[in-house]
Amino acid sequence: MNPSGRGAGDVSIVIPARNEAGNIGVLLESIAGQRSRPGEVIVVDDRSTDATAEIARGYAEVGVRVIAAGLRPEGWTGKNWSCHCGALQVRGRRILFLDADTRLEASEAPAPTITIKLKKPLKCSYSLCTR
Repeated sequence: MNPSGRGAGDVSIVIPARNEAGNIGVLLESIAGQRSRPGEVIVVDDRSTDATAEIARGYAEVGVRVIAAGLRPEGWTGKNWSCHCGALQVRGRRILFLDADTRLEASEAPAPTITIKLKKPLKCSYSLCTR
């Protein structure tokens, strides 16, 4: 997603998604519109029954990868399993986990800043991990 290799290129965004057809496109547009783009965006489809995966695949030209979470092992919950599956696939040094119903606000800040504007009160909607 960051062809120049500059900016927030060491950040991998992982988006766990199940039946988020109404949200995923808006989030991916907000990511694509960032001045400083992440190195990659991985949408982890958790067996959606709507068009979530198809919509996300429509952003492949801007570096979005869609992977399937597959069947969860016993004891795992959906979102935790999806985040785990996505984290295993990242290439960046930092991982930003975003819910599909969040949006990134355009920022005039110099790279490598990614600004997150929440549309609703925070309930563990995102987290940043460093490898």
